[in-house]
Amino acid sequence: MNEWGNGLIRSWNDAGWYPAPQHTGAKIARYTGADSDEVIVCDTTSVNLFKVLVAASRLRPDRTVLLVERGNFPTDVYVTSETGNLLGLEVLAVEPDEIIPTITELGERLAIVQLTEVNYKSGRVCGFHKVRDKDFSKSRTPISESPGQRFH
Repeated sequence: MNEWGNGLIRSWNDAGWYPAPQHTGAKIARYTGADSDEVIVCDTTSVNLFKVLVAASRLRPDRTVLLVERGNFPTDVYVTSETGNLLGLEVLAVEPDEIIPTITELGERLAIVQLTEVNYKSGRVCGFHKVRDKDFSKSRTPISESPGQRFH
């Protein structure tokens, strides 16, 4: 309590709060057989997906559509859909081969594209680089991948 009362926001760094998930994960790692840098303690994937979707939507509050790939992991689809509803966004689910054309079609209405790099059922790689490398110079659409995937 003193760290918060006296250090306020500085305590994230001064009291070691910021790296706490890594430190805690390192302590747990030895029980799992993992290396100390391979375990982290944090929110669930669903909570992290919710947080990144909300943050991305705030980047462009004038945009109205959240695009998601149909057939994504069920909890990702549920969290994405309900987050979109909560934020008043139209949630549009399309087939994988429709992602790029739909991005182009939606233009300035597109708020977020939520994709998973590898489909959990088929193992198909979505080719996130194709979306990432698309020319967004006019739209500047924020894009998020599912938690657990690396950002490119």
